[in-house]
Amino acid sequence: MSTYRTLQSLNDCNYANVIYGNATAQSACAVENFIVLPQADCAKYGKKKCILHNPKTGGTSLNDIFNDNPNIYRAVGHAFTQNNDNEVVVIRNPIERFKSAINFMRYSGFRHNTKYLQNFTTFVDMMKNTSLEKLYDEVLNRDLVFTPQLYWIGNKSTILCYEKGLENEFRDKLNVDVKFPKLNTKDNCNPSEDRAPTEEEREFYWKDSDAVVNQVVNHFYKEDIEIYNQKC
Repeated sequence: MSTYRTLQSLNDCNYANVIYGNATAQSACAVENFIVLPQADCAKYGKKKCILHNPKTGGTSLNDIFNDNPNIYRAVGHAFTQNNDNEVVVIRNPIERFKSAINFMRYSGFRHNTKYLQNFTTFVDMMKNTSLEKLYDEVLNRDLVFTPQLYWIGNKSTILCYEKGLENEFRDKLNVDVKFPKLNTKDNCNPSEDRAPTEEEREFYWKDSDAVVNQVVNHFYKEDIEIYNQKC
């Protein structure tokens, strides 16, 4: 399984820097495994564009639009990159993607694996009572929506930037004209089973959280940040 290791200072669990590599850490606190899926089956489609579903980047809308498109194949589920030159992936600002994933998991009634989130009314309150290790154990390694985006990004991928507008990105980078329905940029819950939080609920939950969110994202998604800053 793909893993990442923290760079330790004086043999403690200092989470200031993160590197990706093999699971050869010196102590249990230094190894964390995100959920990793099989690779996509894009190779068999040759030059036909193959869109990978990176969670919390408008993938549900992409699936609806390109489900029967003769020139674009939607890879099954959330399968990871196979490093083929026909792959297309949408990436999102890591901070906004992380917040969207938290919102989604707090309001998705069928996802009980992160019920720890329900113990706190705000993110700041949770992190006052939750170490980075515990956040990982209770939340981040329990659902695919928190897996770093890098697993969907191949060396040959066409990368579309969520914040630049998907219609613009498809036109400019793939020469595909398409109209998207209004995307729920915050949560994208399934209205038949769940509900998305209201704007007031979101504002309350994330109030005064910028500093601690940056700390969490800079720790767990350092490479995602580097990729996003480079590509978008």
